[in-house]
Amino acid sequence: MLNKKIRKFTSDEKGRIARSGNAAGYFCRHFPPEMLAGLGLSPHRICSSDQSSEKEGEKFIRPDACSRCKSIIGGISLGKAPYSNLRLIATLSTCDMMRRTLELISEKFRVPIFQIHLPATRSENSRKFFSSEIVSAANEISLSTNRSFDSEKAVLFYKQRRLCAEKLSGICLSGEISQKVIHPLTSLFNFADPQRFFDFLEEIEGELPRRRIRGKILIAGSPLLDDAIEISGEIEKRGFGVINLTCSGLEQFKTVIDGRPPSGARRNTLAKFAEMYFDATPCMRARPNEEVHRRIDAWVKRTGAAGLIYKTLKFCDIWAVERIRIRQSMGVPILFLDGDLSGAFGESIRTRIDAFLDTVEVRNA
Repeated sequence: MLNKKIRKFTSDEKGRIARSGNAAGYFCRHFPPEMLAGLGLSPHRICSSDQSSEKEGEKFIRPDACSRCKSIIGGISLGKAPYSNLRLIATLSTCDMMRRTLELISEKFRVPIFQIHLPATRSENSRKFFSSEIVSAANEISLSTNRSFDSEKAVLFYKQRRLCAEKLSGICLSGEISQKVIHPLTSLFNFADPQRFFDFLEEIEGELPRRRIRGKILIAGSPLLDDAIEISGEIEKRGFGVINLTCSGLEQFKTVIDGRPPSGARRNTLAKFAEMYFDATPCMRARPNEEVHRRIDAWVKRTGAAGLIYKTLKFCDIWAVERIRIRQSMGVPILFLDGDLSGAFGESIRTRIDAFLDTVEVRNA
């Protein structure tokens, strides 16, 4: 019954967005969706992938590109939802391959792209630069769509979304609820109307099935998308709970929860939102990135985790090069997984997860 309710709400929200004609896509948690909401658009963070989209994407970019980039351009080429519903894409260029992917989309598919550079260096000058980039992009979108930015609408969107983030964060941290339930709810956070979504979370909270667990396994690294169910399912079968620490899980909630909503004139509002998202805990691409290591270690200690899975995307060096430092800095068993986002799951991965959980059990015996 619960899964049926979630599927229906998801279908209703996707239908609402498709009918509105105002969907605007973005990809990174450091992008402020309040900018789009303030312009009267429906922000949609796209966190989905599949094998057919990745395969299609290889027609446009080289095979050794990360599966995230291949899936984005492949999904647009195939005309798949949610890409087919987008009026525009406003997002951050976070690496050379993402920047090239966005350029190709603009060239080959005539999708309006508003590309914003997120500096990897963490400094006050970078912070000011990013803020100016967001303001400039908002002005361009305003001219392109003939829409005026409404700061009150943007702040209201943030406040409603923060309530959803707080609710979801509490649900996820227990580890007692299966990712089969949590993952669809996390996905809804990326595009559902925040007021309707919060009301829905209030309605189903008492129905969420909790189970006794033997311990918690944290997953950090590259975003967990369609592969979340498969990886988590193998862990949950052994009686462990799973907590997704990636930017598609708790980190995106904390980005919203830890921020402070701005107020004031249009330029000030946009600049303050930009600074808030820039100041959020960075991903591994940031320099310096010691804060990321400290954050993962803090989550391990806070949750009392029995083990950590560090997942990276194939051909994404940004996360892969940190493996040695992660192993040296964590005090729990660690498993490194390298894969794509398609959800395809080989027997070798299952074997490695089983061996990892054996180690966790022996250590905690």
